[in-house]
Amino acid sequence: MDIRDFVNLEELEELQIAWARATGLASIFTDADGNYITGEQNFTDFCMKLTRGTAEGIRRCVDCDQNGLCKAGVEQGCYLCHAGLMDFAFPIKIRATGEVVMTAIGGQALPSDMEVDEAKFRKLANEIGVDENKYIEALHKVPTMPREKIEACTDLLGLVIDNYVNQKYNEYIENKKMAVFSTDLEKINGVIDRIEDNSKKLTKIASKQGILALNSAIEAARLGTAGASFSILAKQESDLSKQSGEIYAQIGDDITIISEAVNEMNYASEHNGETAPEVSLEELL
Repeated sequence: MDIRDFVNLEELEELQIAWARATGLASIFTDADGNYITGEQNFTDFCMKLTRGTAEGIRRCVDCDQNGLCKAGVEQGCYLCHAGLMDFAFPIKIRATGEVVMTAIGGQALPSDMEVDEAKFRKLANEIGVDENKYIEALHKVPTMPREKIEACTDLLGLVIDNYVNQKYNEYIENKKMAVFSTDLEKINGVIDRIEDNSKKLTKIASKQGILALNSAIEAARLGTAGASFSILAKQESDLSKQSGEIYAQIGDDITIISEAVNEMNYASEHNGETAPEVSLEELL
């Protein structure tokens, strides 16, 4: 399932930007395949220009992005990246299917309860091939906040995005259902029109049968005894014609019932489930 089928990515990014501005944390969203679907917000030079700016650094970051949560032993939430910053990943699932359609990732903050060991970061700078002093300078610009706040901000983002995505998915499914519903209604209306047309034709035929039966009865009466058998056939034809007329009338009544039901369904689909107002015979005429 492609999230682009039912989510406006510009709206999604607006939510991301608002959250990033409110919290100061970094964030970016990916689709189910890991492809970026929004722009990066609040990404630090420490992460983007330096840590991810070398071959070894990006290798470690990619490994951490893909496996950080598994190593932390949780399915979603916050974890410490290989460089010592607190990051998060929040997979968004469709509740109805359980399928993951996107992931919110980011963080790039230092927990205020964690002691910053510059020697450790200088060692890391040498390992990934960046200038030690520039690395430490960038480190001091990384936002610092309590671990609980980072986790709370992460949970908030996950909750908002989860509700938004699932709402859009539900709207998408309902629209698909309504499209099928409308198509079926059109088919039903077409069938009703054909039945009504054929019913009118049959009614005309039944009327002609009645006239023929009457003419046959007149002719049989004129022949007297010689037309007795002919008179019996004429009566039978008249009875059949009468029965046919009654059946055609019932078909007409049934068509009216079906038509009213279809019109009610059409009205309900166009007016959020409301019942169509009653129309008097005078208004119809």
